[in-house]
Amino acid sequence: NGQLEKTIQQYELLKSEYPDDISTLVTLGQLYIAAAKYFDAAETFNTAILMHPDNFHTDEPEIDELVRDGQLHEALEQLDDLSTTEPHRADLLMRRADILAGLGATTDALAQYEDAVRLCPDFLEATIKLGTLYLQLDQDYQAAQQFNKAVEINDSIVDAYIGLATAHKLAGNTTDALATLSLAGAIQPNSSLLFAETATLHFKAGLRENLPYARADEQTNLTQHVIEAHRVQIASRPQNPDLHYRLGVLLLAAGRFDDAIPAFEAAVDINPLFSRARTKL
Repeated sequence: NGQLEKTIQQYELLKSEYPDDISTLVTLGQLYIAAAKYFDAAETFNTAILMHPDNFHTDEPEIDELVRDGQLHEALEQLDDLSTTEPHRADLLMRRADILAGLGATTDALAQYEDAVRLCPDFLEATIKLGTLYLQLDQDYQAAQQFNKAVEINDSIVDAYIGLATAHKLAGNTTDALATLSLAGAIQPNSSLLFAETATLHFKAGLRENLPYARADEQTNLTQHVIEAHRVQIASRPQNPDLHYRLGVLLLAAGRFDDAIPAFEAAVDINPLFSRARTKL
C-alpha cells in the first residue's frame, strides 16, 4: 500500500545517509519483504551481514607467527607500524589489546579494547573481550554493560540471517533458505549465553555479598536464582512479553530447552509481532 511504500522510501533515505547502520538495513529488508520485493530484501540483508565488522579481520601472518613464538613485543611493533598506515582498523586495535593483555599490561589493553568498540560500535568480538576483561578486573557493572551490548549486536546478526532466509524462501529458493537458517542457528546461542551472563552479573551486583547460597557451586546456584527472580517478576506482571522472553533466554542458556518453549510461546501469545521470541521458539 501507499503507506508501506512511503516508509520504504524513508528507510532508503536513512540507508543513504547512514550506510553503515546495520539496524536500518535489517528494518529496510523487513519492509521489502512486506512489499514482496524479495530480491531487494535478500540484497539488503546480505549487505547487513557482509558489512558486519567481525567479517573484516585481515590475516597478518608475520604478526601471527611472532605471537605463536612468544615474541609479543616484536608483534606490537609490527602492529604499531600497520596502525600508522591504517589508523581506522578496529581489528588492529583489538589485536594490540590481545597482546597487551598477554603481557599483563591490563590497563593499556582495556584502553585499546575501548578504542576498538568506540571506533566500531558493532564489533562483537571486541565488545565481548572488553566485557571479559572488565569481569577479570571484578568490574561487574561495566562487564554487564558490554555483554548486554554484545547480546544486541549478536541478535542483529541473527535478525539479518533470518531475514535473508525468509527472503530466499519466499522467492522460492528453499536450498539457500535452509543453508542461511543453519548459519543463524549456529550463532543464535551466543545471545542466550551472553544474556545469562549479563543477568547474573546484575543479580550478583544487586545482592552484593548477601548471596543466598554457598560459594562452592556459585555459577549453578546463581543461574537458578536469576531464573527464579524472573519467575517472581512474571507472577507480578504476567502480561509483559519481555519478561517471558528473558526467562526463555535464561532457560536456553541453562540447557533447559523444554522449559524455554512455554516461555517463548507466552511472549508470542502476548505480542504476536515479537519476532525475536518467534525466532527462538
